[in-house]
Amino acid sequence: MAPGFTSQLSQRFLNMFSDMFRAEVEPADPFPLMYIEDALSEDALDVGPTPIALPPPELGRLFELEQIVRGASTDPHGRDALAKAVINEDYIAKLIPLVSIAEDLESLDDLHRLCNIMKMVILLNDTAIMERVVADDLILGVVGALECELRRPWQASSLR
Repeated sequence: MAPGFTSQLSQRFLNMFSDMFRAEVEPADPFPLMYIEDALSEDALDVGPTPIALPPPELGRLFELEQIVRGASTDPHGRDALAKAVINEDYIAKLIPLVSIAEDLESLDDLHRLCNIMKMVILLNDTAIMERVVADDLILGVVGALECELRRPWQASSLR
């Protein structure tokens, strides 16, 4: 190759790139529009899960909590947001005392809701939640929440 050929080739590339990236883009030029469309793809617009605010863990709010957990469990972003909220607020530890209170009050509805909530939270299949569920300080309370099935509600305490 001739020495002048490489300088001409490099000059052509410089001209081509300066034309592509100049400030004023003509509307008839489709090449830069291709990059604009890529920038506006769905992946670029994906902002992630919207944070979920969980109600205070009280027996009177279990129906509301069950509805929130059920609704969030149906969507991947909702599942992520719910898992983050459960971990950040250490919500499992806050639900455990409600099991004893509901048992003392013999409140079957609350025990069933606690069981459903605990199952849905576990079924999020989040590693941090699983680690928290089997932690020494929570495992018996989690088992207590899970052992209240609709079929045999008062035979439950034999597992703990």
